[in-house]
Amino acid sequence: MIVLLYALLAAGVCAPALVNPAGRALGHADADTFNHVWGYWQVFQALAAGRSPLTTELLGYPSGGALYFIDLFGALRTLPVQWAFGPVVAYNVACWSNLWLAGLGAHLLAARVSGSSWAALVAGVGFAASPHLLGQAHNGISETLAVGFLPLFVWAALGLRAAPGRVWAVLTGVMLGLCGLSNWYYGLFAGLVGLTFVAESLGRGPRAAALRPVLPWALLPAALLVLPALWAFRATMNTDAALVARDADFVLASLIGHNVVDTLSFFRPGDHHSPDLLKLYDERLRAVVYLGWVSLGLAALGARGEDGARRGWVALAVVSWVLALGPFLYIGGDHMLLPGSVFVPLPFYALWASLPLFSTLSHAYRFVVLTQLALGVLAACALARRPRLAPVLAPLAALAVLIDSALLSPADWPVPAADTAVPAVYAQIQGEGAVIDLPVSLQSLAQGRYALYQTQHGRPIPYALNNPTPPVLDARRLTRLVIDLERSAVASPPPTLPMFDLLVSRDLLASEGFTAIVLHQGLYPQAMGEKLRVTLDRVLGPGVEVEGAVLYRLSPSPAGP
Repeated sequence: MIVLLYALLAAGVCAPALVNPAGRALGHADADTFNHVWGYWQVFQALAAGRSPLTTELLGYPSGGALYFIDLFGALRTLPVQWAFGPVVAYNVACWSNLWLAGLGAHLLAARVSGSSWAALVAGVGFAASPHLLGQAHNGISETLAVGFLPLFVWAALGLRAAPGRVWAVLTGVMLGLCGLSNWYYGLFAGLVGLTFVAESLGRGPRAAALRPVLPWALLPAALLVLPALWAFRATMNTDAALVARDADFVLASLIGHNVVDTLSFFRPGDHHSPDLLKLYDERLRAVVYLGWVSLGLAALGARGEDGARRGWVALAVVSWVLALGPFLYIGGDHMLLPGSVFVPLPFYALWASLPLFSTLSHAYRFVVLTQLALGVLAACALARRPRLAPVLAPLAALAVLIDSALLSPADWPVPAADTAVPAVYAQIQGEGAVIDLPVSLQSLAQGRYALYQTQHGRPIPYALNNPTPPVLDARRLTRLVIDLERSAVASPPPTLPMFDLLVSRDLLASEGFTAIVLHQGLYPQAMGEKLRVTLDRVLGPGVEVEGAVLYRLSPSPAGP
């Protein structure tokens, strides 16, 4: 019954996509949704062809590069779904199953701690439909929804603590390893929680003596699962051919700018985002950390008492919340400053500066998942104090938490779903070769639609994940003209063009393997789209229009320009 309940809850969150699972993907079209759908497709295509999925020539053409798809585990576990139904369905199934497991895992953990399966409803519902996860579903970042193994790890670790033995130890290690495989952040979170159990085993007393001999049975499966994937991940990041790179300066700049966390955002309901990425960066991502006043109130009731285990959950909630604040104190839309205009440092900064694992974390606010989990467990403890009333109070409390999360938080409800239809113009491209999609000036996340289109036409494109203006397009006179026109406020095309230079550039692009330019007029303001089409018609000849997109074939002149 509980399994079905959370399956239905996850289906409710994913409903905008599941009503048409092959034609709509969970998440906003201008967020990370299409990049993740592409990742599922790329992994499947590489494995089906007997190639490593850790390199690709499909992005960043002509050089390509090394790439560890960040939701590799999700892509691998849904390979049968993709084989049968395609990448969009596989992605949607992964998102749905992640939310289902999040609810089920939190429920099992809360039931173990509180002793009441009824009371655990408030934890399972609150965790699976937390404002943070709803925001991540909006963002189309499927690996951040894969949080279910985190409560299952703690559940197994508590079982190991209560009855030390090899079975519980192996199960704990497997869950720890799966946390890391599904999301590096969640693997780190689980590892930090696991250190408390390791510390306990180093103490004195019969429990510590029983834990010590079985701990290797937990560490071995975790290492076997995580270390090969971690090696592959780091190998793709630490190479000159990396398509995605993260140096320390980039991470710190992200923490204090793009991913800064306003302390008020944890408690402020309504349409409040910290930061407002749409306003600041023209990005459709939603950074949501609202904890919910219903969860906070119930957790406060559950925290009352002298139970040592309960104090541990309070400590987890407080510590994870402090870490979620990031490296420097930020309140009310601005950094708090010490004399001399110095940022106020927080514990996260000390860990970031001293520990290698923390130095790669550019999203400190993701620690909020630990806070939300701890609040849910404490809320379940509060309801479990009234065992006779729990069958009535728990569903009402879970419903109140759900309403708070969906309707009062900054997360969009319902979660949007992106149309995954691919323009028919690609069917007109003959032969092989790379494709240049226009406009170039789309915001980098919005360029993910070009990666989605690639899942149908299968040809390389010059765009890469973190490089909105591909160097090859910037360096060629023809595509440089396109970029300049896109950035120009002039409504009409230039009266004269450097035709010789442009034709040489066309021939050079063709010799480099580009066979087509696709002008997506619907992605431009009307006047700009017309300006680009008139210009390209003059240089390349009239294009072939198919449902609002215009195809220009690239081939060198037989006798040169």
